[in-house]
Parts: sequence; C-alpha cells; structure tokens
Amino acid sequence: MCYSAEVKAAAISALLQGQGVTEVATKYKLPLGTVKCWKHRALTGDGATVSADEKKQIGDLLIRLVVTQLESAIERAKLFGDRAWLEKQEALGLANLHGVDIDKVVRLLEAFTGAGLDAQPVS
Repeated sequence: MCYSAEVKAAAISALLQGQGVTEVATKYKLPLGTVKCWKHRALTGDGATVSADEKKQIGDLLIRLVVTQLESAIERAKLFGDRAWLEKQEALGLANLHGVDIDKVVRLLEAFTGAGLDAQPVS
C-alpha cells in the first residue's frame, strides 16, 4: 500500500524522536510491519525502495517540522521568562513540558546529523 509523504514523514519523525513502533503504528493507523521497515531504513540509511523525489520530500518535511518545533520552543522559552505567568504554573508540569520539548528537538537534530543532512539557515 502507498502512503502519503506527509504520513510517512510524520511517522519517521515520531520514530526518530523515540516513540515506539507500536505507538506510531497505532497513531497513524499503519501496519506494524510497515512502521518496523521504515524505522529500520531510517536508522540504517537503507532507502532502497524510496525514490529520490520521496527522499527529498520527506527530508523537506522533516526539516520543516524541526524548524517549527524550534520556533515553538523559542516562544515557550519567552513565556518561561515571564515571571507573572511562571508563578501561576505548576513546577512539575513546566519541567516535564520543557524537558520533553527540548529532548525531541535534540533527538531530531541528532538524527539529521547521523543521516548526514546539512542544516541550512531558514529565512
């Protein structure tokens, strides 16, 4: 079966961020075997059945996702600097939000580095 580049990119991104194969398969309504195969290819760089156009499209989507997550993290960091807002929040919730948020971005950036993708400035 053929899946859209958007679904494939989102699923691969989730896998690279550390989500489990079963969790990703369930979330995106994909066969478990398909997700396992995509994970293997993402981790080993074996994309033999993915066309060059699909690789580029998926890569572009993943880069857009990382940029969006980084921009979102910057906005949350600004909120963390607002003492009045900060005092109204629960410390545990803030710590979890910040930790998970940064961890996801770092995992994706590590995956890009491992895949040999060059990060270019985005205007």
